[in-house]
Amino acid sequence: MGDRDRVPETRTLCKWKSGQYEKDRALLVRIVAEPVFFCADCGRVAGKKKWLCEPTRLLKDE
Repeated sequence: MGDRDRVPETRTLCKWKSGQYEKDRALLVRIVAEPVFFCADCGRVAGKKKWLCEPTRLLKDE
């Protein structure tokens, strides 16, 4: 199985191709619904570190 055919849950959000967002919309919504981290490389957000290649914790407003 080639890299482009991998199940999206085994890839970081940073590596998804544009068509993957439409194909796996339900998973995408779960990943970004409650962001806690952002990728320091590309700026994407996610609720868990595992979805990003350079995860950095978001700071909460006080």
